[in-house]
Amino acid sequence: MENNKAGIGGAPAAAPIGAGPYTSCSVSDTASYTTHTRTVKVPGKLYILGEYAVVDGYPAIIAPVDRYLTVTVGSCSTEGSPGGTVADASVRGGSEAFARGSDTLSASADASAEAVISSSLFPDEKCRIPLNRFIQGTSFYGKIPGSIRAHTDRGRMAKVGTAACVALEYLSEKSIPLQPCTVAVDSQLDDKNTGRKYGLGSSGAAVVGVIKGILEFYGDLYPAVSRETFVNELVVYKLAALTLLALGDNGSYGDVACCSYCRPIYYVRPDVQWLKDHVNLPVAAVLNSEWPKLHIRPLAISQNITFITGWTGNPASSAKLVEAVGSYKQVCSDDFEEYCRGVARCADIFALCCAGLRTADVQHALAAISDASQLMHGLSDAVESYHYSSDDSVGLSGCQETSIKIETDTLKEFIDIARRYGLAGKVSGAGGGDCGIAAGADLTRDIIGDVQESWEAAGIIPADFTVMRC
Repeated sequence: MENNKAGIGGAPAAAPIGAGPYTSCSVSDTASYTTHTRTVKVPGKLYILGEYAVVDGYPAIIAPVDRYLTVTVGSCSTEGSPGGTVADASVRGGSEAFARGSDTLSASADASAEAVISSSLFPDEKCRIPLNRFIQGTSFYGKIPGSIRAHTDRGRMAKVGTAACVALEYLSEKSIPLQPCTVAVDSQLDDKNTGRKYGLGSSGAAVVGVIKGILEFYGDLYPAVSRETFVNELVVYKLAALTLLALGDNGSYGDVACCSYCRPIYYVRPDVQWLKDHVNLPVAAVLNSEWPKLHIRPLAISQNITFITGWTGNPASSAKLVEAVGSYKQVCSDDFEEYCRGVARCADIFALCCAGLRTADVQHALAAISDASQLMHGLSDAVESYHYSSDDSVGLSGCQETSIKIETDTLKEFIDIARRYGLAGKVSGAGGGDCGIAAGADLTRDIIGDVQESWEAAGIIPADFTVMRC
């Protein structure tokens, strides 16, 4: 089943599973005719099952956590014009022709009008995007990487800048007047004391947050336009995936899927080659197409399953690990496919059992996590052995050696401690550091406290966030 038809155009497609208003994510606003702001909160994510296999088109289970990234989009008000826009008040009031997208309106009469993006992660930088670039009559998508660099002092804000460009291009193609605005990104997904990453997908959440914030902002300004154009999880996901594709991301886009839906999901990535083959089409046209192989199904994990998370204190580079696994699977394709098939079975079992109320359902779901942990342990050993026995290992520094270990010594200790207390423990995400998860049935506060104390004694930091189960 492929729930991937985006609601674009005059008559939106039927909403997919989980589509519709963002009831699971926090949204707030303050508005008047001349000034308007919209704030959205996007959760971080943790992988429960399916790491690495998801990159090759196998299913994964991904869940949000109760730690957030916040994006605030605000109008740049000028006297006599709502937010500096050239939009006519009759359009804002409910023109049926505009709602159908049949009226093409100028993006901005002012050549200096910009969308200005800032981030608390890079307080000394701003990304400035001229709005008149979106009325040149040609699709901006496909040229984003080179274009965005011209408006960023350094490359650290390229992801959020590209996300904004993709969202604005989509709105421009929908004949929606663009106006000067500010986009402020504030992340609570990384360690607040050191700035180190937990592995919660902060960069993916930033991409989703910028896109969602911009769409929500314009959805408020132009209520005559169908809300399915703006407030649709699948639209946000597809725009985020196109952003990552434009930036050459080599992952699965599962993080942006989870952040877009704001709830646990069963996820299968789209056919990336198909996306690349259609990269030069208008953004709206790509969104309105069925994406081959894409499958996103929201889940409700049983309340009888308790998750606890620990942080190794060492951030990992997912891109490097994905590359290392990629070189391994080229040579050992049969072994890697066996790993993928095994993990896919675990994901399918978990998806079937996670919402069950019977004790047997919960135990089967926990067994799936435990089985997937064993499979990842085998993959970690195989990838490490391959790299050390191949020419790739020559000249590796100590840092590089660590970077090809999926299951580090600290993560192994994390898993061993969880098992000693009868829990299912595994690496969450690419490994090499970051977080591990442990799950059990109806855990008491005493057991949770004992596990966390044992982790702390081993140098593992108990996380102050939890997995959201619905």
